[in-house]
Amino acid sequence: RILRFLKKVKLIDKKIHFDRDKDSLETIVEDVNEQLNTRIDFILPADEELISLIISEVNNAIRRVVVKAADKIIELKKAPFDENAIINELSKEINAANEVINDMVARKIATLLSAHDIPPKPYTPLINSISLSYSSIKELNAGEDHFIHLMPFGLAGSNPFESGTGPSSGPSLVRTHKLFYDALVNSSENTSATGILYIGIKDLTENETLTIFFQTDQSFKKQDYKPPLLSWWYLKDNEWKRLQNDQIISDSTWGLQTTGIVEISIPSDINNNNSIFDENKLYWLGISITKDPESLPGLVDVVTQATTVTFENSGNDPNHLAYPLPANKITRFEEMLPGIKSVKQPVASFNGKVMETGPDFYSRVSERLRHKGRAVNNWDHERLVLEKFPSVFKVKCINNYMSGHFIPGHVTVVPIMNLKNKSADDSTGLPMASYLDLRKIEDYLKQRCSPFVRIHAVNPQPDYVLINCRVKFKTLVNKGFYLHELNEQLIKFLSPWSVDSDTPSFSSKIFASSIINFIDKKEYVDYIADLSMNQFRILDDGTIHYSRLENQTIALTETQITTPHSILVSAREHNIELL
Repeated sequence: RILRFLKKVKLIDKKIHFDRDKDSLETIVEDVNEQLNTRIDFILPADEELISLIISEVNNAIRRVVVKAADKIIELKKAPFDENAIINELSKEINAANEVINDMVARKIATLLSAHDIPPKPYTPLINSISLSYSSIKELNAGEDHFIHLMPFGLAGSNPFESGTGPSSGPSLVRTHKLFYDALVNSSENTSATGILYIGIKDLTENETLTIFFQTDQSFKKQDYKPPLLSWWYLKDNEWKRLQNDQIISDSTWGLQTTGIVEISIPSDINNNNSIFDENKLYWLGISITKDPESLPGLVDVVTQATTVTFENSGNDPNHLAYPLPANKITRFEEMLPGIKSVKQPVASFNGKVMETGPDFYSRVSERLRHKGRAVNNWDHERLVLEKFPSVFKVKCINNYMSGHFIPGHVTVVPIMNLKNKSADDSTGLPMASYLDLRKIEDYLKQRCSPFVRIHAVNPQPDYVLINCRVKFKTLVNKGFYLHELNEQLIKFLSPWSVDSDTPSFSSKIFASSIINFIDKKEYVDYIADLSMNQFRILDDGTIHYSRLENQTIALTETQITTPHSILVSAREHNIELL
């Protein structure tokens, strides 16, 4: 209690713990005394300074009172002697002296204290609004004067004397009738881009076919809205020109909705004489969207000269297709080809499926005989999806439910995607499906259910679990290494599907006691203290909503089931403090 009071009045540091790992009460008292004496000596003046100040001011006041009183008494003696008048005059002077002494001593003490006090924090002003106006007049000469615009990645010049039709004035000047030309967005088509991706390519040849591999990560996507249509552009003389539909030969990404390859026929008039990018001698392609950039998945990598390869069976083990071929396993051709320097495999293989065995055959036939290819109840919906889509690891069907509400006639299907194609070192990924996969599931079930039923395929709602604790490691261990190791093991424990240990569940709970037991059993942990477990979800607008108990505390003894389609996932980093 005393320590809390001393922290409140800022006489000791708030970081000082109640016991500070001391062995006895005497050691605590000694440390507190040392802290108090150091802080008080710094803030308050010494006792000798205060006593000397008070004596000096009192002596000066008494000396002035005696001189004034003596002068008044001498003047009163010249008149007929009046004892009361002398007493009144002395009382008046003494009272005035008391006021002077009190005022002067108080002012001097305050000045002395302020000289020793800690200065306050500097005031940081806040600006509500600021504006700037500028005007300039200059007569321009055609053919001599033009404007240079500083762009985010380079610069661009414009010639305001041209009407905007006909050939441009060269690679350094853009023909436009506007004073400020927007060289990063094609303003000639009145489009307002909310997101633009620029791709600079070196040593490009006109009229050739270019393949670009886009690697996406669905766990970074925030919303399941329909992705907007993409607009492809190429840069010529600082002007963006649209790629025609016939120049996009193929797109297995379906508009950057999933990982795939885009094959493009490079136009003949593309050039690298552009100044709006500082990178010299690069050919530029652009991809723009006009709305909802949050509906697209996260972009991991972009690589050119890509192609797909297919596995051919050469008497291999039939069970090797149970798991994908990890990334970076293919490093060379069986027979070297001229002109190819190296081979890279950026992602794991996909769409592999083990040949059906006897037990799998009987399971499939039994399920087929039960649902007969029709989706009637929840079990039918789930088995149909698992049979048709091998990339789905688990699925849940919720009857009379949509967007968190009970609505008759609506059926919500929640798939959990298989993360075995994920990178091995990524244990924080979310098992989310792409917009394209969700629509395929909906279309497949609509053909097999009643026409009066509305099918909705949605991604599970992730509820993040955050652990706050203080841990004491054993002696002679690398604390930095094992602190990182403990955080990684907590992530895998709270996200079991990332390591193929258990199946994710929509209704499972996590207890704080199980977390304590999990940490305490680690061989490098001595003991654990002050563990608290928080559960939160991130809303569409980016705000964090914590799950609370009835007493309005955030720390939970067990996790809560917020929605029927929620799953528990681990936070990307836990708050672990070393003792």
